[in-house]
Amino acid sequence: PLGDYSIIPTLLVSRFARESLTVALSGDGGDELFFGYERPRSLLRDGRDFRFPWVVRYGLYGLGKLGLGRKRSEAIAAHTPADYYFGVNSRFSSADLKRVAPQLSELPSDFDLYAFDGYQGQRHLANYSRYAEFYGQLQRCLKKVDMASMYHSLEVRVPLLDREVLETSLRIDPLTHMANGGRKQILFRLLERHVPADKISQAKRGFAVPLGDWMRGPLRPLVEDMLSAGELYTLGIFDRAGLHAYWQEHLSGQADHKWGLWSLLSLQGWINRHFVSC
Repeated sequence: PLGDYSIIPTLLVSRFARESLTVALSGDGGDELFFGYERPRSLLRDGRDFRFPWVVRYGLYGLGKLGLGRKRSEAIAAHTPADYYFGVNSRFSSADLKRVAPQLSELPSDFDLYAFDGYQGQRHLANYSRYAEFYGQLQRCLKKVDMASMYHSLEVRVPLLDREVLETSLRIDPLTHMANGGRKQILFRLLERHVPADKISQAKRGFAVPLGDWMRGPLRPLVEDMLSAGELYTLGIFDRAGLHAYWQEHLSGQADHKWGLWSLLSLQGWINRHFVSC
């Protein structure tokens, strides 16, 4: 099961590419190695505040929101950078997971991919962020692209993950990539050798579909059939009442639970295919 619904447009792009190609190149790894995402910038913007205890940081964040001080990144309101990264990459908030799957919410914390060994300066925090992106976000992206492309017999190569590129990226001061509040500054400079600067888009765009609206519209019968009718998972770890409330919040527009719902649908579809039918 894959908890990333951007596999839908990735499947479509792979099908389109395969009409004229057998091998394609992917830019995966560029954002993770050269700091192209918003998450590292949010973490580092007020990263020095992580030298303070959480209660102080939370107070600074609150004062900023009230207009009583400088507005700060919401990242510092997390207990640790590990909590921040787990929160932005998790498909469920802690509260939602507790009501939808109470047993899963009791897993020991040492299973956390994003373990943080304490603030030791901005460069240390930047390197931690790159580690979290590389072993968290990137691995899901590579799996997604591999599944979608190979479904259409398209071979996708990833040149930015060449060993020499990896080693070179690690020799560059991580803060250089985010100079003057930018992203991937080194890559932009390299590209400017070949492409006029005014032709290079600075805005980062996502690669998604309006899944939340689809679930409230044409996909609603599918969601309700899979999550409400018949046997709900053979593992016995999900609470049907909690899941119903979670779905109703999304359906009413009270909350946007598309990420969590997609993960549940993927898991349920996988179980139906490989276990229930056996």
